[in-house]
Amino acid sequence: MHSARRILVLLAIGMVLNLAVAWTIAWWGDPTVHNEIPIEKIKSILHNRFGARLKLPPQWQFGGYSSGFGITVWSVQGNVDDRLFRLLAVSECATGWPLRTVSGFEIFDDGVSKFEWAIHVNPRFGPNRDGPGYEGHGLGRILPYRPLVPGLVVNTILYAAVVDLGFIMLVRRRRRSRLQKGRCPMCNYPLMDAATCPECGHEVPNDSRASPGA
Repeated sequence: MHSARRILVLLAIGMVLNLAVAWTIAWWGDPTVHNEIPIEKIKSILHNRFGARLKLPPQWQFGGYSSGFGITVWSVQGNVDDRLFRLLAVSECATGWPLRTVSGFEIFDDGVSKFEWAIHVNPRFGPNRDGPGYEGHGLGRILPYRPLVPGLVVNTILYAAVVDLGFIMLVRRRRRSRLQKGRCPMCNYPLMDAATCPECGHEVPNDSRASPGA
């Protein structure tokens, strides 16, 4: 029972660390690769990924994308009907480390943003996302929350194992330090060169005991 509870606590800590890392990357990460690609290709990508939710008029002339840190921004722009200019941008964030853990996206269409599986965050405390990949179209910070099961499981177990290893090393170091001071490694009671702790009954091997003055 004690072992099962310990595992559950470690997994809970691992989950918290997993989400904290993923959202930190989403908050501070910025796309570092900016490319222009044929408009038909990017329209095909957006249609395949988002279907009828996006209206892509054929008059749009330009397309591009930016990527990096698990964040990908697709954008298409051009003249539509009698309007001088219109921009559509989709910011998809799938983040986590070492595997991607959560995902979500923002659709920015003609000045209006819609969020799916993501929480919009005021960007004033994070890096400014007005650059070559964004072109001033107003995309803000998003924190995704759609679980990506493989990454969620693997990362959580990995972080839990790291925390467990760190805890074991800390406990062993503390017990070794107590033995070197002539104290019980379990309860820190003075051993007085005894083979068994008079306080908790823990048996101390002969080669591990040290005199109080050592």
